[in-house]
Amino acid sequence: MPFYVVFIFITSLLQGFEFFKRYITLQIVISLVIFIISAYLIYTFNLTGALYSIVIVPFIQCVVAFFFLKSTIQHQVPLFELIGIQWSQETAKKLFSYSAMALVSAFLLPLVAILVRNEVRTQVGDAAAGWWEGMIRVSNYYILFATSLISMYVLPKLSKNKSSSHFRTTISHFYKTILPFLLLGLIAVYISRGYIILYLFNADFEGMEPLFKWQLIGDFIKIVTTVLAFQFIARNNIKRYLVAEIVSVLSFYIFSMILLPLYSIEGIVMAHVANYIVYFIVIVILLKKELFNSAS
Repeated sequence: MPFYVVFIFITSLLQGFEFFKRYITLQIVISLVIFIISAYLIYTFNLTGALYSIVIVPFIQCVVAFFFLKSTIQHQVPLFELIGIQWSQETAKKLFSYSAMALVSAFLLPLVAILVRNEVRTQVGDAAAGWWEGMIRVSNYYILFATSLISMYVLPKLSKNKSSSHFRTTISHFYKTILPFLLLGLIAVYISRGYIILYLFNADFEGMEPLFKWQLIGDFIKIVTTVLAFQFIARNNIKRYLVAEIVSVLSFYIFSMILLPLYSIEGIVMAHVANYIVYFIVIVILLKKELFNSAS
């Protein structure tokens, strides 16, 4: 967790200084590196490899992000300004907000994942916990790509023009032009689920197959909602962001505790779907002025 927190803090610095191109490039590079390393570990060491990847991946993220940050500030930001000397009030406020948003997520999400994983191991066993971990790994690969795409397309537009009408236009255009291709990608993942298990994992992970349906449905809702939630980042709105994140984390934990005893390991991915339905509703409520007030 400490390495993951450092990684999130570094990415928040890149966002805080509005180095969006560097941020997107970092996400793409890390996505590729993690995919290669995780696939090798899981293919070579099976369930043990999945556990190795949990430990190694945050460290890799931290190292790669550090070099990205170092190369960025050497050319664009005075180092002494970065570490706290001669900060402007506006820069300090912006960095504090981004850092707070990032660090809260970096703490809460892994914490809840650990609690849920421990409950899975207790109720349905280590093998099922490995299936869920494998499913999360697969999900992380395409979600990171989707998030990077959203960052590249949506975030710069929302940051430059903060009017509600521009927000609605940007979101609508994304949903009409890019979201259908992401949906096709998710459908392709579902159709290819047998090959994914065969080539990225092995026979020990065949229990993953029923998880794909619920995971992909939840991830689609997550993508739809993430596009809306980027408004909080663009406007540097820490209060609404934290409300949404805390509700989401609590929602996932509660649904997991309810559905796991009823549906075994599938209950966790069902909880994933239920959680993002709740998250979507919360985001719409928090953004009701921007979404529905035509006068703004």
